[in-house]
Amino acid sequence: MVSEKRKHQHVVVGVIVNGHSQCVLSERRAGSAHAGCLEFPGGKSEPFEQAYDALCRELREELGICVEAAEPFMTLEHDYGSYAVTLDVWQVSAFSGDPKGCEGQHVFWQSIKDLDPNRFPAGNVTLVQALKESLCTS
Repeated sequence: MVSEKRKHQHVVVGVIVNGHSQCVLSERRAGSAHAGCLEFPGGKSEPFEQAYDALCRELREELGICVEAAEPFMTLEHDYGSYAVTLDVWQVSAFSGDPKGCEGQHVFWQSIKDLDPNRFPAGNVTLVQALKESLCTS
C-alpha cells in the first residue's frame, strides 16, 4: 500500500478594516490558483517563521504597508483535494503606508456588508461570513 503525502500550506491572512467598515481585498491574477477570485492579502509562511512575522513580511511585500498592530482573528482549515490549507487569519488594527498592488494585483477597499462569499476561494467562505456577522453585532 502506497501512502500519498498531500501538500499542506500554512497561509497567513490579514484582515485590514478601516473606519468605514471596508476591508482591503485583491483580485487573484490570471495564471494563479483561483484566478479571478477575490482574496484577503497574505501568503504562505516560510518554514519555522512565526505567524506574526510572516504576516508582516507578506503585507509588506504584497501591499507595501508596515503592520504596526495585529491580533489573531480565527484559524480555518480547508481541503481543496490536491492540497490542504490552514488559514491563520489576523485582524490588522494599525499599519503605516497606503495599500497598493506591489505584485501587479488589483487592490481595493470593499464594504464588508457587500462581500459576496461566492467571489472567494472556498477556504475563505467562513471568514467572509464571520466578518459580515461581526459587522452586524458591532
